[in-house]
Amino acid sequence: MPQRTSRNNRFRQGCVRRRLGRFSYFFEQSKLVNSQIRSALHAIFSGYRFSRREIIWRFAETRVENLHFDTDKNCDDLELIRLYVNLDDVPRIWYTGGTFASLGNEWYEKLDLGRFRNESHDKLLKELTMKVFGDWHARGRDKVPRHLVMFEPGDVWLSDGRLVAHQVVYGRRVVSTLFVAPADAVPDPTNTFAQKVAELHRRDNESFPANATMAPARQVAESRKKKVDLRASWQDLPEHVLKDTIIRL
Repeated sequence: MPQRTSRNNRFRQGCVRRRLGRFSYFFEQSKLVNSQIRSALHAIFSGYRFSRREIIWRFAETRVENLHFDTDKNCDDLELIRLYVNLDDVPRIWYTGGTFASLGNEWYEKLDLGRFRNESHDKLLKELTMKVFGDWHARGRDKVPRHLVMFEPGDVWLSDGRLVAHQVVYGRRVVSTLFVAPADAVPDPTNTFAQKVAELHRRDNESFPANATMAPARQVAESRKKKVDLRASWQDLPEHVLKDTIIRL
């Protein structure tokens, strides 16, 4: 009996050592990846003075988000730099929709977005998301133009989720960043998100007639809720439609 117990203990110790060895290797490799990401972002955004530099490793599976803009609170005067690396052995699949500028201009009067002029930006972005795309329960049922993007294993991409509507259809292992810079720490303040919001409100003042009438926001939102034939598959679309619909990076 003591001999068997001794063998079991040695076996357990061997397993622990092997696991610790594998973890140590993973930890060293992850530090190398983090270092390369930091170097790349500092080279691309050389004039930015970042106040936060966060790198997040995520291994949770993501399936079929709703199409949305990111609604980061307390970020009105901040630039958010997000870089992604697909670490998985299968593509990470996104849909991308319209930009903040294009959809903001298209829906400004219809949704009376001028009432958010003195509100935080996340409230404006939430209104666009909810009224144009719908909430989480509307995923797969909204009917708005979009592109399918397949990020292959090892692909790297940059995105500010406040500027481009997006939807993760499927993905597993990914590294993402959140590098934050105050608006006054950016080389060209005219390209900040805060400036784009200000331009949206300013262009509306210059172009919208004083005697124009606005459609109620609820009526506009309901008019967008058309049933979608979920039996249709993009794989069955004609080739010329696929070329206009699918983007493979």
